[in-house]
Amino acid sequence: MSEGLTPDDIQFLGTRHTKSFKAGRGTESPEYPGITEGGVELAQTRARAILEHIKSAPEGTVFFLAGASELVRSKSTLRVYGDELEKLITEDDALDIEVIGEDEVVSTGASIGESVRSTAESVRTHPDEKVVVVAPLAMAGFGVRGVWTDAEGKMPYYSEIQKRAGNNDDEAIKFWLENFRNEGGVLQVGEDSIHGPDPRAVAENQLKSIRRLHEFTRKYIGDRPTEIVFVGHAVNLDALAVYLADGGQMRPETFESFGGTMRETETISLGIQEDSVTFTYGDRFQKVIDNQDDTQSNSEASE
Repeated sequence: MSEGLTPDDIQFLGTRHTKSFKAGRGTESPEYPGITEGGVELAQTRARAILEHIKSAPEGTVFFLAGASELVRSKSTLRVYGDELEKLITEDDALDIEVIGEDEVVSTGASIGESVRSTAESVRTHPDEKVVVVAPLAMAGFGVRGVWTDAEGKMPYYSEIQKRAGNNDDEAIKFWLENFRNEGGVLQVGEDSIHGPDPRAVAENQLKSIRRLHEFTRKYIGDRPTEIVFVGHAVNLDALAVYLADGGQMRPETFESFGGTMRETETISLGIQEDSVTFTYGDRFQKVIDNQDDTQSNSEASE
């Protein structure tokens, strides 16, 4: 495992965004911009799986649905998760789970500071209950701007690796990892050189954003069990998955062992136990690390 990833690390659950809307492809949701109506249904299905995950967590755990990219489809996906979780929890009287929705977090007319303090107070009034806080925040570590895009907002490196991979997403990610390992992420196109992002940096920047969210929650709600829930993009999440599974080595062979790129709403998670850390990638891959040695297994994971 990579340096600094220990049983004292941060629990998180990340997913890829749901089906995005593009002109001529599906019908855009009127309530959740940037995603299709079919994408809303897919995200609602994932929310039901997230609820099962929440049920299995220790009492008092706070789930902070917060991280997203600058692209609207990631925020909309997170909002579907929050809305569907609130609906499911409200309908089930047996569930002792408090939900603080986005409309409650961002009160009309309240300053950011007032909203944060009000939300923190609401969390503290439920010390022994699980609490779900929904507050989609765009964070650079989860995004593509300045990572994959140039000054004009175009993605020349990504477009080129897709072209060379025959527009095959799986092969494009593999090509990226190989290109960075062998040529330092430089592609020659005619007389021009195109530089791609360092996949290790892409992974580590996501971990930095997760840490920032975790530190934010600790600052306001104290030392309660906390899990960060975020929504990102396949190309970034693939890098994070390889990083966590491969101890930061970023080998294309590790990506190949996953069986392809992350599917829409598929999950990546880090769970902290008393004496171990469990990294899970959907139902494809699981790695358990304890204080003594590493054990790795490919198995179906409970989501």
